[in-house]
Amino acid sequence: MPFQPSEEDNWGNEAETMNIDRSNVGRQLAFGFGRHSCLGMHFARLEMSATPEAMIRHVPDIQIENPEFATITTVRGSERMTARFFTH
Repeated sequence: MPFQPSEEDNWGNEAETMNIDRSNVGRQLAFGFGRHSCLGMHFARLEMSATPEAMIRHVPDIQIENPEFATITTVRGSERMTARFFTH
């Protein structure tokens, strides 16, 4: 994208790391902005932090296998991510 600043310029050295506690987290557009902002964004952020913590606590061995990433215009995300859960 020729007119978009690089991810590192926006998010620093850890641009590829998911961190919902960033000081500038509101600058991303996933939840819209202004009067067009998502009503459920705060719940979604809570869910994004609580779910992995609960899974790690209750499922001690989680393995991610061959994640496939997709880039669609301006959004890069996982197209497919297979996880194996081992409870022993």
